[in-house]
Amino acid sequence: MANSSRLYLTAYNLVQFIGFSSVTYYLLHALLFDSNIISAKQIYQAISPRFTFFQTLQFIEVLHVLIGLTGGSPLISFVQIGGRNLILHILINDIAAVQSKWFVPWLILAWSSIECFRYPFYISSLLNYKIKLITFLRYTAWYPIYPAGIILEALTIKSSLESLEASGKYSVSLPNSANFSFHLPTLLQLYLKLLIWPTSFLLLSHMYKQSKNALK
Repeated sequence: MANSSRLYLTAYNLVQFIGFSSVTYYLLHALLFDSNIISAKQIYQAISPRFTFFQTLQFIEVLHVLIGLTGGSPLISFVQIGGRNLILHILINDIAAVQSKWFVPWLILAWSSIECFRYPFYISSLLNYKIKLITFLRYTAWYPIYPAGIILEALTIKSSLESLEASGKYSVSLPNSANFSFHLPTLLQLYLKLLIWPTSFLLLSHMYKQSKNALK
């Protein structure tokens, strides 16, 4: 790998690590220790701009894989990052009723906390200075966090369906000049079924194989 590419990737991973660490720290403090915060919506409103920026920035990682800057599967990267951003931008950021649900801050915590282990591992690998503890955490922390995240994603999707059905937002009804229809709640219900079994199975299997190989 060229020095310029290594420098760029190290800087990118460092920025993301700092960003997601700050989100994780805030959420842990707000959820567990701050008695002044009384609602999920308060937490969401405080952390949303920061988290949205760093989560959206992750789309660059799909491009990294596509152009060969990093290894991995473009499909796995796109499904994981695209799925998170769909839930974040369309279901959480755009539906006030969802923002008030108790599980939304916990979902953001699950998404953010796993990155606090992933990015340091990437940085140490880029610097050719692998630390056993970082490697261990990178390949074991996901065991509780990923299943919890899948359940929290499912709850978030399910809680959005009524609002989307009532508003018709992001859906296209017939008749129209393009003779085309699209019903987002139906797509989300399909995604929900795929998330619960096939997609989660593929993702967890992929992570398990990675962990098994890395921790030999």
